[in-house]
Amino acid sequence: MKIFILTLIILKIIFKNYLTIRQIIYIYKRKEKIPAIFQDRIDIDKLKKSNSYNLEKLKFSIFSSNFSDVILILFIFTPLFGIFSKYFSSLSLNYLLESLLFFSSLIFLNFLLTLPFDFYFNFKIEKKFNFSNYNFKNWSFDKIKELFISLVIVNIITGFIILITGEKFVFSPIRIISIILITSILLIFFQYILPIVIIPFMYKMKRLDDTILSENIKNLIEKSGYTFDGVYVIKESEKSSHSNAMFTGLGNKKRVIIFDNLLKKFSNDEILGIIGHEIGHGKLKHVLNFLFISIILSSIFIILSFIILSKDFFYDIFNIPNIAFSGLFLLYFLTSEIVLFFFNPLLNHISRKFEYDADRFSKKILNSPDPLIKSFKKFASEELVSLQVDPFYEFFYYSHPDLEKRIERLLKV
Repeated sequence: MKIFILTLIILKIIFKNYLTIRQIIYIYKRKEKIPAIFQDRIDIDKLKKSNSYNLEKLKFSIFSSNFSDVILILFIFTPLFGIFSKYFSSLSLNYLLESLLFFSSLIFLNFLLTLPFDFYFNFKIEKKFNFSNYNFKNWSFDKIKELFISLVIVNIITGFIILITGEKFVFSPIRIISIILITSILLIFFQYILPIVIIPFMYKMKRLDDTILSENIKNLIEKSGYTFDGVYVIKESEKSSHSNAMFTGLGNKKRVIIFDNLLKKFSNDEILGIIGHEIGHGKLKHVLNFLFISIILSSIFIILSFIILSKDFFYDIFNIPNIAFSGLFLLYFLTSEIVLFFFNPLLNHISRKFEYDADRFSKKILNSPDPLIKSFKKFASEELVSLQVDPFYEFFYYSHPDLEKRIERLLKV
């Protein structure tokens, strides 16, 4: 059984590499072909720069992803994981504290392993293409904050699960229902409350000074049936030159958060097109729908955890102690590595449909597709978005349709 699971994971890694190589070949074959719809914004030099950027990211992803996969396989499928688990179970501490230390240690180890790759990506690739504005001090500080957030979130979730489960999984409908309810509440909290806390923690933020743009956004939000709660600007330019915007808030009271880079590079009309799209996600209940999907998937995982982890065979296969935190992590790892990976195309298909719907909402509320189309073309130029996307690679990985398709859809609808 262990060999069978390992074989499935190795096949997944091979398939993942195949997809990335497909995309690399696809770009090389079309490296001088500018899609007609972008020819008014992108010349051959810009296309070459875009291709170079995306090829570097793809090649880097092959190396970093394979490295992580090999480390995980060695950790799980050798005695290392058993030794690691037994160490924490031998500490003779309260079982809840043991589990929190166990998961915190895994997060910290993952942090250390991925840190060099993040450093290379930001200071080599992103710097090379003038996207990263980080200095070492700011980058280090942000990584520490990210580590802190990860520790808090994972320990809250696993802490509640282990608190109810106890030291061992025992199949119990009451425990299953209790964990599903608590997990659902936490997912709702993380979706709607946490961003309000995390964004000021990670970024410097202030109200928008441009009263004309702020008033236009206010009109757009109120026209959509929401209560306006202000426009705030994130000082992202200290870290990178990438642009973005967000639409957040509790209940009917909504605020818009804009990266300062967006204000520098995009016109007011283009920004309104983007904001209209983000409002569309809210009005069309996309966030709520994905939250519902997350609750369903987490509930299925919880039920399977109790069914599988209440038996000894799962622990015997991997030669690990029959304790809740070991089994929970191992089952999560195997589920995400095998099941969720091949389930991603369905979720991405739903997400791409939502993006088209939000594009259509922006067109409707602004009475024109032009603001959003212009913003897409500028994104393609400024952000070096890949204009050459292999259809199968897009089907499997892309949560957003490629920009050419989105523009074509806007012009047709």
